[in-house]
Amino acid sequence: MAVGEKGVRVYAVSLPLGPDRSKMARQHISHWYPEERRIEVAREMYRIRLGGSLPEYNRDINTLRGIEGHRMKALYEHFAQRHSVEWKGRRFDRSNPEHDDAINTSINHSATACYAAAFIAVASTGAIPQLGFIHESSARAFALDIADLFRHSFTLPVAFSATASTKDGSKENLERTTRRLAAKTLQKDQVISKMIDHIKSLLKSDDSSRDT
Repeated sequence: MAVGEKGVRVYAVSLPLGPDRSKMARQHISHWYPEERRIEVAREMYRIRLGGSLPEYNRDINTLRGIEGHRMKALYEHFAQRHSVEWKGRRFDRSNPEHDDAINTSINHSATACYAAAFIAVASTGAIPQLGFIHESSARAFALDIADLFRHSFTLPVAFSATASTKDGSKENLERTTRRLAAKTLQKDQVISKMIDHIKSLLKSDDSSRDT
């Protein structure tokens, strides 16, 4: 059970989640270890995130992170120009989120919705949320990996569009607008279904064989 800021929202779930079978979990482990296989899945995730193939020599995760960092900078600027939103860079203070500017606040809300959708996708397939291929040291590392595959197609479009459509500058109105647009986009674009497809593809899974 989790409670939102000032007790406004309460979330509860009954565990365990997901299918009553272990096939996906076992496949997840077989792709996560040894390290060579984990790197291959991470490379495939970066290929998806970067929209194309990667040079064979770029096998180091830190190198791939650097490549994506340059692309993300360009993406932020692209969406800022497209929606006529002032962009001063990606930054936020976790200890004092009220000091974030409008677009960074909206990105945070949009990213939260995307992470929640990814966690649903991971849980529904029976994959292991702790075993991330790019993210590490998190109980939801794999969900963060999957959410990042949709940063360019969901998180940023929703955030910049919501910011552009919010005229009064109210943080409360911005949060409401972002959350409503995120919910509408999740449903319209069938984002969770696409996340599940990515998980099955990355872990080489299908539903044709029986499992216990």
